[in-house]
Amino acid sequence: MSPRALQRLLLPVFLLFALVWTLAHLRPAHDPLAAADELASEASAPASPLLRIEADDPLPLSENPPFTELAVLLHRRFNRSHVRLDEGLLTFRDAAALQRFLARARAAGVEVLDRIDALHTARVRVTDYTAFARELTASTGDYTAVAANAILPPPTPPAEARSARVSLPVGENLLATLGIRAADPAWGRGVTIAVLDGGVFNDAAFDSRLRQLDIGYGLIGGGTDGAHATSVAALAAGAASDARGVAPAASLLSIRVTSADGAGDVFSVARGIYAAVDAGAQIINVSLGGYATSSVLADAVNYALSANVAVVAASGNDQAAQLVWPAAYPGVVSVGATDALGKQALFSNSGASLQLTAPGCAITTVGAGGARVSFSGTSASAPVVSGSIAALLSSNRGLNALQAADLLAAYSTDSGPAGPDPDYGRGTVNLERALRQSAPAQKP
Repeated sequence: MSPRALQRLLLPVFLLFALVWTLAHLRPAHDPLAAADELASEASAPASPLLRIEADDPLPLSENPPFTELAVLLHRRFNRSHVRLDEGLLTFRDAAALQRFLARARAAGVEVLDRIDALHTARVRVTDYTAFARELTASTGDYTAVAANAILPPPTPPAEARSARVSLPVGENLLATLGIRAADPAWGRGVTIAVLDGGVFNDAAFDSRLRQLDIGYGLIGGGTDGAHATSVAALAAGAASDARGVAPAASLLSIRVTSADGAGDVFSVARGIYAAVDAGAQIINVSLGGYATSSVLADAVNYALSANVAVVAASGNDQAAQLVWPAAYPGVVSVGATDALGKQALFSNSGASLQLTAPGCAITTVGAGGARVSFSGTSASAPVVSGSIAALLSSNRGLNALQAADLLAAYSTDSGPAGPDPDYGRGTVNLERALRQSAPAQKP
C-alpha cells in the first residue's frame, strides 16, 4: 500500500479519535456528577436491594453497601425533579457526631449550606459524589438518616372547570360560611399565628400586629411569593372592613421559607417550624406541601406538637386521594376546601388522615399592594382554620392550641357520610358552634 493510500485510510481514524478525546475533556472540571456517572458504568454486579428502596425513604446506611453502589444511589436520589438538585439532609446521632462531620465536610465532598442544631441535621450540597459515598461508608455510625431535600411548593392554583358541578364562591361572606352571626373584633387577641410562606407584605389590614422574622431566606420573596403569603395571613387575621379575617386581633409572625423559585422545601419548612415555636407562636400555618418528605420535617412537627403548638396545613389542590406533606402527618391539622354551601371543592385533595374542611373557593382577601383579590385553594382553607383556632384560644384562656383544634373538629358540621370520611375529615368548620361549646362556665 502506498504512503498516500495509508494516509487516506488513517485520517478518518485520527479525526474520530480527536473528536472523542475533545468531547471527553469538555466535562466541567468540578462536575459533581462525574464520579457517580463513572461508577455507574463500573457497577456491573446485580443491583443491590438498596437500589430498589422507595425513592424518598432515608438511605439504610446500616446495611453498609459498597461505596460504588452508594454513590450511584445518591446521584439518583439527589437529582430528581421534585428535590433540590445535589442537596442532602444529613441527620446525626448526637451533637458530637455533627461536629465531627463539620470538621471533615470539605474532604467529604460536600458544602454545608445550613443546619438545625436541635435536630443534629445539616443541609448540604454534594460537590463530589465519590468522596461523599466514601464518607458515608467510613462513618456510618455517626448518621441516623440521609435524605434528599424534597421541594414543598404552594398548592397549584385550582382549575376553574374540572366537572359540570359549579362551586359557589365565598366572596365577602367568609364569616357567614363559618356560622358566625356576630363577629367579635377581639378574636385572636393574645394569640400569635406564624405564617410559613413566601413572606407577608405589610398592609393596613394588619396594622401593627405583623412581625417578620428572617431565618436565612430574607423577609419577602419575589414574584407571587409575597402576594400568596399576604392573602393567607389576611384570611387568618386581617382586620380590613372589606377583607376581614377570622381572628382580626391576632398577632402575625411572617417567616419566609421559600427560595427564589417560589417553593419551600423540607429543610426550610422544618427550620421555620422550629423558629416559630421558639418565637412563641401558638399556631403555625403552612399553606405549602409536596408528595415527598423526610424525618427532618417529621421531627420538626413533633417538636411543635410537644410544645402544644398547632400545625395547620393545606391538603393540596390536585383532586388526589392523598394529602401532601406536612398535612399528611399524624397530629397536623390537615385542611381541605369547601365552597360557600359547605360542599367539597372539586380540586381539594382527600385522604384518610384529613382532619377538617373549611371555605376555600373564591374568598375576597388582601393581595399585594393593598389590592382585594379572589383567593381559592386549600392554601385559603388552612388559614381559615388557623384563625378559627386563634378565636377559640382568645375566648377561652384555659385551652391550648391542640385542645382548641380538637374542639373545632368535634363541633364541626358532619358534611359527608356519618363520621370521619376522606373528603371532609371530621367535618366542615362551624366556628359559632365551637365558640358556644368552649365558652368558660359563668360563675353564679
